[in-house]
Amino acid sequence: MKPPKNAIRILKWFCREDLHEEILGDLEELFNRNLEGEKANRARLLFWFDMLKFLRLSNLRKTSIPFQIINISLFRHSLMLGWRYWKKERSLSLVNLVGLATGLAAFLILYSYVEFEKSFDKAYSKTERLYRISANWVDDGVYVETAESCVPLLPLLSEKIPEIEASCRFINLPGFLFTNPGNKARENKVFFVDSSLFRLFDFELAEGSLKNCLDDPFQIVLTEKIANKYFPSGSAVGKTIEYEDDRSKHTFLVTAVIKDLPANTHFDFEVLASMGSMRKMRPWFNNWWYPPAFSYVLLRPGVSEFAMDQNIMKVLKDHAPEEFMDNKPEFVLQRVSRIHLHSKRKAEWKASGNFAQTQMLEFVGFLVLVIALINFVNLVTAQSIKRTREIGLRRSMGAVRSVMIFQFFAESLISISLAIILGFILVFFINNALLLDILGNPVDLQVLNTAEFIFYMIIGLILSVLITAGYPMFLVFQTHPAEAISTFKVRGMKTGFFRTSLVFVQVFVSSFLILSTLVVLFQGQFLRNYSMGFEQENLVAIRMMDNHDTKNFKTLKNDLENLSFVEGVAVSSTIPGKSGFYGFPVKSPDDPERDDLTMKSLGVDEDFLKVYGLSIKEGRSFDERKGDETGAFLLNRSAVDYLGWDEPVGKDLTLTVHTGKEENREGKVIGIIDRFHFASLYNQIDPLIIYINEHHYYTDFLNIRLAKGNIYEQINALEKAYQKFNPNKPFELIFLEQEMSSFYEKEKNAGKLMGFFAGMAILISGLGIFGLVSFSVGRRIKEIGIRKILGASRIQNIGLFLRASLLILIMGSILSWPLHFILANDWLQNFAYAINLSPHIYLLVLLGECFLLIATIGPMVFRASSANPVKSLREP
Repeated sequence: MKPPKNAIRILKWFCREDLHEEILGDLEELFNRNLEGEKANRARLLFWFDMLKFLRLSNLRKTSIPFQIINISLFRHSLMLGWRYWKKERSLSLVNLVGLATGLAAFLILYSYVEFEKSFDKAYSKTERLYRISANWVDDGVYVETAESCVPLLPLLSEKIPEIEASCRFINLPGFLFTNPGNKARENKVFFVDSSLFRLFDFELAEGSLKNCLDDPFQIVLTEKIANKYFPSGSAVGKTIEYEDDRSKHTFLVTAVIKDLPANTHFDFEVLASMGSMRKMRPWFNNWWYPPAFSYVLLRPGVSEFAMDQNIMKVLKDHAPEEFMDNKPEFVLQRVSRIHLHSKRKAEWKASGNFAQTQMLEFVGFLVLVIALINFVNLVTAQSIKRTREIGLRRSMGAVRSVMIFQFFAESLISISLAIILGFILVFFINNALLLDILGNPVDLQVLNTAEFIFYMIIGLILSVLITAGYPMFLVFQTHPAEAISTFKVRGMKTGFFRTSLVFVQVFVSSFLILSTLVVLFQGQFLRNYSMGFEQENLVAIRMMDNHDTKNFKTLKNDLENLSFVEGVAVSSTIPGKSGFYGFPVKSPDDPERDDLTMKSLGVDEDFLKVYGLSIKEGRSFDERKGDETGAFLLNRSAVDYLGWDEPVGKDLTLTVHTGKEENREGKVIGIIDRFHFASLYNQIDPLIIYINEHHYYTDFLNIRLAKGNIYEQINALEKAYQKFNPNKPFELIFLEQEMSSFYEKEKNAGKLMGFFAGMAILISGLGIFGLVSFSVGRRIKEIGIRKILGASRIQNIGLFLRASLLILIMGSILSWPLHFILANDWLQNFAYAINLSPHIYLLVLLGECFLLIATIGPMVFRASSANPVKSLREP
């Protein structure tokens, strides 16, 4: 039996020849010894391991390659030459370095932002099997797609469908929490949940134990934020906390504290109470209509979503009440990890992301990086032309090609590495300084610490070095040394087609980015400035906290009206931007056969229209002198169209209001209000009926019109008035302008981000064009001098350079228009109210780009044209 031949070959290839006999002798001796005590295969395997121990740098054979990869002298020499050349061409080199670093920084920040948006709810250990059951149904005649479902649904499905491994429900029931009456505060993010919650989701424990923590009635789990708020000193676990709503008060035992939810989750709770508590507090809660619940299931491995959808509907048809099935319910599975970017349903936990917008920002980041790389390659290629004479001389004097190749790659590696370092410095500066002002909080950069990102960065570095060093090197080395020395030209670069093409791509991308940014900014401004039909400025609302407030609101209203800065007070069942515009049935004598008519409703008093500044398009407003309290309705134009009426004023209408029982209110339509947008502009205005409400069920807000003045003093006065009215509850004030603008926070932030990074792209493109024109002017300085001697004016010399640049800019910009128009129109389809893409936008952008180009390169060309032609002719 002989040792493995391949192992011997590798050893001979790696080690010095003078060591072969000694090393092989030792290895063969070990092999024979192992062969006696081991099996043949094991002995051969041990020979491989023994051989690998000799593959050390000290045993490395001398290579025939003229330079070694690790050659300190050569590397130091390359650094010295690179530094000399950098100093000689410091302006171009600095432009190149800053341009690439800026583009890289922009890309890294946008990449981090997009990856954060994509990371929502992907950290759970069972995330691939976690789903939310959402509902589509007809709610009082209106088709609704909602994130919520019914309380009895999950127990029924878990019993009938074995593919469900576990399930959990969340029921929101806001209330007041306190450990003593002095720290009582309303908490809106209180949810009652099933004890199986922690079988589905891996929420991180901070204190206590998650085992059996929600099994019994009146057990509660707090987040760290809430625990610190009510138990600022010492542990919260094992202590009690009071919960109070408008019906009752209960004492809960804190069984665990979990860490605050991460930013990248669609959940938005702060307090979790056991579902057993709900059974004690609201024994009637387990019904198909109210309260709504968020329902989540953990499916067994390999279960199909489509099959589950079919099974759910089959179980419902067989076991759900008939009156519930009359609403034509349809329940669908939504993968939890897709909710944030792909779900736009009503009643979401919090504002969802925008998948199309995220893709746009991802595309912007990629385009900025492309511009920076094009800019870098373009300038490196242009600079290599200046080195043709140097390379030609070195080649003619016998310089080794491999050493010169190493020089190219070393310089490229150093330049790109410096740009990467500067880019990361810019990332942290931009993120912690500028974006903190733009977005209000910095972008999460955790993705930059992952092994995957580091791997891609290394691959990108290698490819960048190969491209930026390889292409110029290829062009320089294919030029004969004599031709390079005598003509100062490089084969393949005589027409400058390559550089011109890269500049064209730069212009195309920059123009696309500028137009996209303007569209996002204009649309955001359009949404914020669009008339909602009522005066939002100086309009605030006080939330009625309990039955004392809703039953005695007139007392508070009278007190507020006596304040000097209050111009009007009105009560309403809800306010724009909030839910609570309940869909109630309506019936028209003109269409007695239809019993499926429903409209969104709003209960108000006679002062509501005056306080909100709503205008009447037809008819009149409410008037208590005419007995409108029980028999008058106002409709919006959508409601008139919904009913199909041509002359609505004076028409009879019956509204059924649910106040613990059904109340049929018969009356007449007295007026049609002009536009009244009570929700976001993503959707058209829903049909709305406004009525005078006297029932405490729907007196949830007092709306106050303030005079212009010191807002802080006004808020303090309002708070004092409320605390005098109800000292047992905290004061909550809502600014209507902020409430409505919150709908468009994502668009506002996206517009700011795109504007900032499009500006960086413009800066990079400007630097690139500046560098190329500077290089071109330097190369053609003699030509400019000769032209001046022959009678050319400064304007003619400037036109010589501007003509070609403007042509490329105009062509690149115009060719980007069709692509932008298609994509921008597609994005604007997400809004019911959107701007029109006017040709003026495109023309103004083109004029602006031309102005920037002239302002960038005009002064430089002017200086070259003003130089003494004698000095120009002396240039080498």
